[in-house]
Amino acid sequence: MIKKNLFKTMTLIVLCTMVFAGCGRKKVTVDTSIQQESRAGDSKDDKKKVASNQEQVTVAVKDADGNTVEVAGIVETKDNGEKVVVVTDSDGNRTEISAGGFTSGDNKTITITDEKASETISSAAAENKVPKADEIIEIPDNGNNNNGSGNDSGNGSSGNSDGNGSSSGSNNGGSSSSGNNGNISTPDTPSHTHNWKPVYGSPIHHEAVTHDEDRWVVDKPAWKEAVYKNIYICRHCRDGRCDRCKSLGITQYEYENIADFDAHQDACLDENGSCFSFLTYEKIDHYIYHDEEGHNETITIVDKEAWDEQVIDHYECDCGETK
Repeated sequence: MIKKNLFKTMTLIVLCTMVFAGCGRKKVTVDTSIQQESRAGDSKDDKKKVASNQEQVTVAVKDADGNTVEVAGIVETKDNGEKVVVVTDSDGNRTEISAGGFTSGDNKTITITDEKASETISSAAAENKVPKADEIIEIPDNGNNNNGSGNDSGNGSSGNSDGNGSSSGSNNGGSSSSGNNGNISTPDTPSHTHNWKPVYGSPIHHEAVTHDEDRWVVDKPAWKEAVYKNIYICRHCRDGRCDRCKSLGITQYEYENIADFDAHQDACLDENGSCFSFLTYEKIDHYIYHDEEGHNETITIVDKEAWDEQVIDHYECDCGETK
């Protein structure tokens, strides 16, 4: 009787020990699952934080002719909360505009007011080296997606290799479903890529740029006036046909006034000379110089012709959506 009671007591002690040991193993498995779920959640939060630091916007600049050019750019938020606008060309050149060099408008449009940055971006746009406003810029997430999936798969394999076997997986159904949250697959749905086309509004007319100047207008250029006088020529003395004048050595045959000419011929004829015929011609005596004639008047100078500026009002896609 005593041996029978002792056997029952030993059996009860063994059963209690097995129950307590099983409960201890179950508690360790739950704690491990909770740690795995916490790690997966941390990686997703980090991914959201990285993605929220960058945003694609439309960047508007003025080119050398004053036309508005729109390209695609990125707004980055630094750790201190400062926002900067970044436009990167196909050669990898990065143009960064800090606060004070741009203004924010509607429809995620940023207008660049920094002249040097505007010149750089518009020149690159003219050479098709920067993405157009209707193109989508792929913003890298610094590899956070790969890290997140790697953590999930690592946690799953760790749970299977701790020696608990399939019974551990079935007993911890709650932690098992938590480990699979990062690997839930969704059916593929066709995506639509917007083909943004610019729609222009009413052009902005710019009047011609002019200024007035006072100028001297010449009506008559400066000129010189010739003053003529009559010259009287004794033809016989010029041709050497008067023997009397030759014998006396008279060589002069031009006279500037009629009185001197008459005295010459009268004396020649009185002494049986042959000077009786003559001729006259006009010879320049001197010049009178006259200044130019004109007047002052105000004239308008055109510095730049009038022109119409084409301005983009918005963008439309074939699907009907606008921005």
